[in-house]
Amino acid sequence: MKLPLVVYLPRPLLYLFDRISSIATSRPAFWYTLPLFFSRTRIAKSINMHTFPYWILPIIAGVFWSGMLATFMIYWQTTGQPHYSSMDSSQSIPYISDIGAFRLKPLFIAGAAITTLCVDLSLVSERWLRHRGQLARNFTQTEKRLSIASIVCGVIGGLGLLFLSIFDTADYGNVHNVCLFVFMAGYVASATCSCWEYQSLGARGRDQRILRVSFWIKLVFIIVQVCLAIAFVGTLTTDTYNAAAVLEWVLAFVFGIYVFSYAIDLFPAARSTKSKPVVDVESK
Repeated sequence: MKLPLVVYLPRPLLYLFDRISSIATSRPAFWYTLPLFFSRTRIAKSINMHTFPYWILPIIAGVFWSGMLATFMIYWQTTGQPHYSSMDSSQSIPYISDIGAFRLKPLFIAGAAITTLCVDLSLVSERWLRHRGQLARNFTQTEKRLSIASIVCGVIGGLGLLFLSIFDTADYGNVHNVCLFVFMAGYVASATCSCWEYQSLGARGRDQRILRVSFWIKLVFIIVQVCLAIAFVGTLTTDTYNAAAVLEWVLAFVFGIYVFSYAIDLFPAARSTKSKPVVDVESK
């Protein structure tokens, strides 16, 4: 009598065959097997498998935002660089909102909504993780207020981004410009609060290099965005629309880098799920 073919297979292949069979016969087995396999890898030794990967929120936001901008640029190039009705007669380079006001408006709204949601969740998650002690705790009331102010300003900036995608520049020019200002001012204010908070945290926890890195990233973002915004307004007032359009694209991509930077802030939480006790909190 001939034995089945699997009997002659080496033990690793027998194990693999058994797993494949279990997947074929029971779908839930796959979801138990995959975490078991991943938990044995080197990466999983430093990352707790049972905590939500909060650091992925800013990654999602940054990918959607950068992908949307890249899609806009490619679309405009591949469609023959059209001159949109919302553009000035002397303008040859479109603003982001010029491209997003017509056929790609659904993509503009979706990209703005996902970016806003994930960035706001990142800010809230950071506050929650510091409260639990999975990130460096806020030991003073000032640090807590700065953290909350960063969330509030981020939400306001996110609403500005969402509404500027809805109220397009072609049909709602003035409203669109107001929303653009709210978007830029909100996120710069949010970054300023976070920068101030991280400066205080880094001064006390000098052993945590990531706090200093986050501080400098946000400080550079504030300086660059403010300088670019001033130049952007200057080009608008002098009617140099092509230069203004280029500056707007640069501002948008710099914002994408800033969004990605929050992954650095949240990643340490993946290495620890144990809450650390509060030592003391200033009452003032």
